[in-house]
Amino acid sequence: MKEKRDPSLHKGHRERMKKRMLNSDLYDFQEHEILEMLLFYAIPRGDTNELAHRIINECGGSLYNVFNSSFNSLTAIKGVSAHTASLLKMIPKLSAYYACSGVRGSKGFSINDTEKVSRYFEALFSSSIKEEVYFAGVTDELIMERPKLIYRGTLSAALLNTGSFLNFVSDYGYSRLIMAHNHPHGTCLPSKKDIKLTKFMVESLARMGIALEDHIIVGTNGSMSMRSSRLVDQIWTERSYSSENGDDEFDIW
Repeated sequence: MKEKRDPSLHKGHRERMKKRMLNSDLYDFQEHEILEMLLFYAIPRGDTNELAHRIINECGGSLYNVFNSSFNSLTAIKGVSAHTASLLKMIPKLSAYYACSGVRGSKGFSINDTEKVSRYFEALFSSSIKEEVYFAGVTDELIMERPKLIYRGTLSAALLNTGSFLNFVSDYGYSRLIMAHNHPHGTCLPSKKDIKLTKFMVESLARMGIALEDHIIVGTNGSMSMRSSRLVDQIWTERSYSSENGDDEFDIW
C-alpha cells in the first residue's frame, strides 16, 4: 500500500517560500524553487514542487529554456494547463517591459540621447529569440514613443516585404520614425542587406515626407545606431538610392 504523505509537512509552505523570497535574493533559490513559487499563482492549491521539477526537466534543464519554450510545448507537459503556460510565457515579456520602463521613465526621452535609445531597444529585445522589427514614432519634441512590433520571423531567415512597411508607417501618423531590429544569434554589426534595406527605407520614407531618424540593431554583443556609426554615414547623406530590380522585397538577414 502506498504511504500517504503527511499534509502537515506542507502546511504554511507557500507562505514560508514567499517570506524567504521577500527577505533574500532569488539567487539564493534553486531554479526549481523559483518555478515552484511562480506556479503558486497559476495553481492556487496543492504541491507545485513536483510539477516544477517536471517542467524544467522536460524543457532542457533551465528556467531560460522553460520561458523560451513554445506555448504548445508547455501545454504538452503533464500538469501544465493553458492558464499555467500563459503565465510562463508572460514572464520574459514582463521582464523586458520592466527593463524598458526603467530606461524610459515617466516622461520618456529624446532621440538625441542615442545611448538611451540604444539601451531601450536592448531591453526590448532582451526576451526575443526570433528576428523582430519595430518602428517607434517620434514626437515634434523629439520624444520617442513606445515602439510597435511590425514583423516577427523565424530563427533562420525572413523575407520582408518593404511595401507592407511603407503601408504601416503611412498610417502610423508620425513624420519621424526610428526603426529597430535584432540579430538574436549574431553581433550588432549591420550586414550588407541591413544597409541596403535601411537605404531603401530612408529614401522611400523621405518621398512620403517621413524622416527615418535612425535604425538600431541589437545583437548578442550590444547594440549599434546605424546613423551614429561611421560605417554607414552615407545612408543619411546620399539621396539617389532606388531598388535595383524595381520590387520591394529584401531578405535583410
